[in-house]
Order: sequence, then C-alpha cells, then structure tokens
Amino acid sequence: MKLSLVCGFAVCLVLTELTGADAAVQCYVCTACNDPFDAGNAVASKVSCPGGCMKTKTEGIVVRSCSILSTSDSCNTVELFGVKSEACTCTADLCNSAQTMTSSYVIVVVSVLAFLTKIAKF
Repeated sequence: MKLSLVCGFAVCLVLTELTGADAAVQCYVCTACNDPFDAGNAVASKVSCPGGCMKTKTEGIVVRSCSILSTSDSCNTVELFGVKSEACTCTADLCNSAQTMTSSYVIVVVSVLAFLTKIAKF
C-alpha cells in the first residue's frame, strides 16, 4: 500500500512540472488555522506560490498552503478509508483566507495521499 501511495504522489508531482505556472500568487500558509480565519494571527505567513493557493480541511483541521497545481477556483470533497477531506484551490492573491472556497479532484486526492503516506509511516 505504501508503494502505491508514493507512486500516486510521484505521478502528481510529474504532472505539476508539466503544467507549470508563469506567475506567482501570494497565499497564506498555516497549520491548524481554523475557520473563521484571522489574518492577524501570528502563526499564518504570506508566501509566494508558483501555482495557486490551497485550503484543505480534514476532520476539522484546516491547513492553508500553496497549491502544487495551477487550477481554476474549485472545491471537492472525498472520503478515503473513513477520512473525509475537502480541498479547495484558488488563483488570486491571498484567496485561501476565505471560510468557503471553490478544488480540483486531483488536489483532493493528492492531499489525502499525502496524509495517508504520513500515517503509513507510523
């Protein structure tokens, strides 16, 4: 199972390189920065991201970060092995501060795969 998760993640990284991004977007980056989001919170930082911004919510834990793919503004929810995750991507500066956003299915799958890979190491 670990090998299939790592292979899936590797395929997504290759796709990222093939799609590329021409312009950087400013995004918030923080872990456990739940909704509603407080931009003045010291644990959140602003970074330049080559693809877009992402906000994931897994079992109530919100993470704001860079998106590895340049995608349109969208959201998807997926449940794997009893773990429900919602991932949203957006392409405007600081757009991942919103409580409700609009993600590509690929982003959801990548997020869940990364989460499961981390769990599999334990």
